[in-house]
Amino acid sequence: MNDEILELFTSNTQEFEETTPENNKIKGKILLNHGEFHGSLLITQVNDMEVQQFIRGFPKIKYYDPSIPLSEQPMIAYEKLDGTCIGFYKLRDGKGEVIEIVPKSRQKAVLDKHFQGMLKHCPTMTIYNKSWEPVNPDIIFFELFGMLNEHTIPHKQTYIDLRLIGAGRDEYMLPTSALQFLSRHLFIPMPNKIFTITPVRKVSIDWYSIEGYYLEDHANQFDTEPNSKFFDYTQPFEQIITDIKLQLDTRNLTYKRYYNS
Repeated sequence: MNDEILELFTSNTQEFEETTPENNKIKGKILLNHGEFHGSLLITQVNDMEVQQFIRGFPKIKYYDPSIPLSEQPMIAYEKLDGTCIGFYKLRDGKGEVIEIVPKSRQKAVLDKHFQGMLKHCPTMTIYNKSWEPVNPDIIFFELFGMLNEHTIPHKQTYIDLRLIGAGRDEYMLPTSALQFLSRHLFIPMPNKIFTITPVRKVSIDWYSIEGYYLEDHANQFDTEPNSKFFDYTQPFEQIITDIKLQLDTRNLTYKRYYNS
């Protein structure tokens, strides 16, 4: 574990002492700041044995914002699922052996029991398999959503379910290609893609390709001016976005930058 990671836990933390679902005793610190590493853990004791294990937290998902600049990386817009971010991490003992897969929330090192009860209605058997090879993350993140865990956006056709939204190893978030593999490996889908904006390179980025996943006849390519904004580019797509929102009974989209690896 590098010094920069340890430096994160010198302020704005809260100490915890928890018992996991399999009765392992853990102590450490949870990071409370709302930056990139919000909710990260530094586990310092497992069953009274000294350890030093870093578990990465999940960064805040960016929402659809028409004013953001177009990127040199592809950008994917996903369906917004309004639920609770749940992470499952590998707890290691003093010898570095994985002894349990532990569920957590952003604010807790061990998931509250009422959320654990919701997970009993979800397909979690593959998550609790300690072998997440070959991607091998330290933690996998899901959105727990549905009528049983309703927030602002209703999901009237889902009682309770999970969608894969991220994974981390050490201090890094894994790329979308790794998530796609994990999704197939765990038999748990990712959120529905709404559209993708892809830069098309010649000598420089001359135009972007936009692909819709619900209304295929609208997939198209558009010329862009230098320093174009998302709003300028998606104007031809605005009606489709409106239709998708109505179709999904949701009011928001999320997006992420896509990095190949």
